[in-house]
Amino acid sequence: MSNQPLHATALTLEGQGFLLMGASGSGKSTLALQLLALGARLVADDYVHLHAQGGQLWAECPLTTQGMIEVWGHGLIHLPAEKWVPKTPLTHAFALRRDFIPPRMPDPEWHEVEGIKLPLCTIDGLHVSAAAKVLAIVGAKIVDDGGA
Repeated sequence: MSNQPLHATALTLEGQGFLLMGASGSGKSTLALQLLALGARLVADDYVHLHAQGGQLWAECPLTTQGMIEVWGHGLIHLPAEKWVPKTPLTHAFALRRDFIPPRMPDPEWHEVEGIKLPLCTIDGLHVSAAAKVLAIVGAKIVDDGGA
């Protein structure tokens, strides 16, 4: 397991684990709350431990914050047991940037940890469509058309 936790939020939905990475205020917890309302389960909010095992990258919550998420203006809240899991294998990573306007057809990007690459998509985490984009990307395969 990596010694230093990653400043990120991790969730899982139907066996697809994903990271939300970004600076403070980029919308990680806000987007996570929206995704929780749509059926995702929280792994970790704000800090995530990552480790490679069996050819997969795993996200794990620090023991001190299991089942908790920050609600801006209200502090930390404890989620019901059915809304969180302590760890998940990861399949995707998202870089959150405020006011980000992506190119229409971006080149594929990757986030690599301990030799394992995850597809990386950059989105505006506070945009009204952010949760829908995450769900669409996590549930689909990114198509690389070779630049056509």
